[in-house]
Amino acid sequence: MYYTGTRQRVRVEFTEGVIAETLTAIAGAWMAAREKIIPPPLVDSPKCGGCSFAPICLPDEVNRLLQDEPDAQQMTLFAVREGEAPKKSAARETRRLITPRDDLRPVYLNTQG
Repeated sequence: MYYTGTRQRVRVEFTEGVIAETLTAIAGAWMAAREKIIPPPLVDSPKCGGCSFAPICLPDEVNRLLQDEPDAQQMTLFAVREGEAPKKSAARETRRLITPRDDLRPVYLNTQG
């Protein structure tokens, strides 16, 4: 196996155990594809920020929807009594998928010219 980033070669032995583990992983992947059930997204993973599937997978948004407690900010519309300060949510912000500035957004062209 060759790693281009480090320019390193690593010898990999294909033993019966490695082959069996690989075939088991492949069978599991095919079974997951046949069931058509999307696995739950990762929680607070640094991998999600650089993943090209983040705009499709929406890990932060899905995890927010799966929370047992309703969004504290949304509930302040109903739960705040006169003279009481609204409670702030301890949950972290949902990761932005689109830049907040219009001039920094990418433009995608799908036709010539």
